[in-house]
Amino acid sequence: MKFKQLTLPLFICLASSTPLAAQSVTTDNWYMSPGIIGTFVLITIVLFIAVIILTARLNDYVGTLKKRKQARQRLAFAEELIGLEAGEIDAILQKRKAALQYHLEGNELGSDLDAEDSHGLIDKVTSEPENPFFDEKKRRR
Repeated sequence: MKFKQLTLPLFICLASSTPLAAQSVTTDNWYMSPGIIGTFVLITIVLFIAVIILTARLNDYVGTLKKRKQARQRLAFAEELIGLEAGEIDAILQKRKAALQYHLEGNELGSDLDAEDSHGLIDKVTSEPENPFFDEKKRRR
């Protein structure tokens, strides 16, 4: 009998509070919920760190490859020098010294001289092209 006396008030309380405690859940803006935004932020941070680590490792790998290539070139040059005579070695070293001291003047691709087309290849010369990304379509003459 004691159980029946407690059951009825408990049932009334639960039945009356259920509509009050229920929350209306909408899924219209699910992507704006804090959990989803936090997940995207964490994924972005992890991907950013992964890109940094991958870039660092790739740079180290490329540096190692460059060092190996330079070591092979030095070894090949040293082996080549061993078999040469003194005069030939001096000539090679003079060529290398001249190559290292060579600098571009700045007018290699253009100069102050007038353009001349002795073969008739140039159709039009302009310093302001209409569309610099695409050449004009050439027509047969």
